[in-house]
Amino acid sequence: MLDEVPTRLLCQQRICNAVPYRLPSGEETWIKMSDQFNCENCKESLYGRKYIQVDDVPHCVPCYDRLYANICQGCKELIGHNSRLYYDDHHYHEECFRCSRCSRSLADEPFTCQDEALLCNDCYCSEFSSKCVSCDKTFMPGSRKLEFGGSTWHEECFACCVCQQTLASQSFIPDKDEYYCVSCHERRFAPRCSHCKQMLLQGGVTYRDEPWHRECFLCSGCKIQLAGQPFTSQGEKPYCVKCFSCLVVVLLIIVDRMKNERGAQVGMGEKDLRL
Repeated sequence: MLDEVPTRLLCQQRICNAVPYRLPSGEETWIKMSDQFNCENCKESLYGRKYIQVDDVPHCVPCYDRLYANICQGCKELIGHNSRLYYDDHHYHEECFRCSRCSRSLADEPFTCQDEALLCNDCYCSEFSSKCVSCDKTFMPGSRKLEFGGSTWHEECFACCVCQQTLASQSFIPDKDEYYCVSCHERRFAPRCSHCKQMLLQGGVTYRDEPWHRECFLCSGCKIQLAGQPFTSQGEKPYCVKCFSCLVVVLLIIVDRMKNERGAQVGMGEKDLRL
């Protein structure tokens, strides 16, 4: 216990008679009050005062401002150590960094540089930005937009006029002043098969100015597909060549039979007249 008392007293004495100082390595140490700790320029003591290190050399605040302060691009005055704003190789006071149109402070606001003039977002949009043809709102700097046919949209505004799904990243079909996704356009405008009444999305055949699925365009007799092979028609019905030939033979037999029956009836009538 006797050894601990002097150690504690020495620690208290060292803290009371020293000030903290940061070494070039970044490590903090203590400087005795009896040592000199002065401003490199004016040599005044820095004990109990704020100071700024330049290349690990301490300077009092007035000397630092006089030797190292930058010139404000706005007012051309010196910029103190506690007021720094840097943009495009220029230094500014915070109160001098303003919109060139409305003079709003840009220190904590998004801004745009147009022809070397600083503009807040509102002034830039009202003066330079185009407007979305759908919502009639201006495009904010950095916002994504889509251009087509000489008009401009927000990505979220360029949507199918039927399902309202955005068209920014998918195929679309324009029709006059409206835009459709492929599926909605097909449902609304695709031709329908004359036989099954379903949409005809691709391929198909045309018969009597009407569209047909290839698999729906069949011989009226044997029901084989007629697409890609010769066929003929009887009335409004299509037939393959084989079925049509059979149909012609049947028709000829029927016609011949009808002629025979008519001839027999005429002969009987003449016999009755002779009687």
